[in-house]
Amino acid sequence: MKQKIKTMVLLETVFLIYSISSLFSKMATQNDPTIQKIILFYGLALCMLGIYAIIWQQLLKKMPLSVAYANKGTVVIWGMIWGAIIFKEEITIKMLIGSAIIIVGIVIIMLGEKNHD
Repeated sequence: MKQKIKTMVLLETVFLIYSISSLFSKMATQNDPTIQKIILFYGLALCMLGIYAIIWQQLLKKMPLSVAYANKGTVVIWGMIWGAIIFKEEITIKMLIGSAIIIVGIVIIMLGEKNHD
């Protein structure tokens, strides 16, 4: 059980890293970007994607693809959080409902996999 929790925490961490790559991509184009800023932020995004890819491949050795991929929906939630914190974007009720639907879907997949173990 402890190993499964560690794996799930690592899974969410890898999706956090993936969402940060999108954050850097958006930052590259904000407020009259210079070529240096674009190169810096796209370079950071590329580095984050490389880290994500390596960890993702290692995680797939430890868990079913269906569970790992179902959890990828949390990237949308991370993006919503980043948008609110960094870009001062508004979180609407529709966004919250969508996030709840994503979480319910993940829980359903997780419970289904638990029953197959």
